[in-house]
Amino acid sequence: GEIFMAKSGVLNFVSGMYLLITRENGRDYGCLVNTAMELSRNPGRIAVCLVKKNLTCNVLQRTGIFNFCALTEDAPYEIFHRFGMTSSRKVKKFADFPHLERSSNGLAYLTDYANMYLSAEVVETVDLGDHMLFIGQITEDVVLSGDATCTLDHFTKHIQKNGVS
Repeated sequence: GEIFMAKSGVLNFVSGMYLLITRENGRDYGCLVNTAMELSRNPGRIAVCLVKKNLTCNVLQRTGIFNFCALTEDAPYEIFHRFGMTSSRKVKKFADFPHLERSSNGLAYLTDYANMYLSAEVVETVDLGDHMLFIGQITEDVVLSGDATCTLDHFTKHIQKNGVS
């Protein structure tokens, strides 16, 4: 697809790399997200945008709850490959994955390679064509470490470059 370019010729948005996790019928689903933002603090709200064709998006539309983990710069390529380059329709992404615990909402969160997680309940959705925007009311927020959040730029220059496809 075409990339929008600002008048300066440079698109310089800073995007973090996040893992969104939801659960349905005893199975965990997750996908990488790089489009998210804090909307308000009182009430605490977050917006996340998912590709509509992703099974995780479909599950989130039905369940209305999610955990949102900020990945750190030390996250290995395998995390990005597992959750961003494979389909939940073909594999169980969380099978044999050791870096998980459950939060108070019953959903998984990363215990390693994440510096925080938020739990949220969807309060609004907006259909954006090929993406769905979810606005979530934050129900829990936990700091896991002081490690730096992985940006899309860091992933591209340091993790993807050294990863294997």
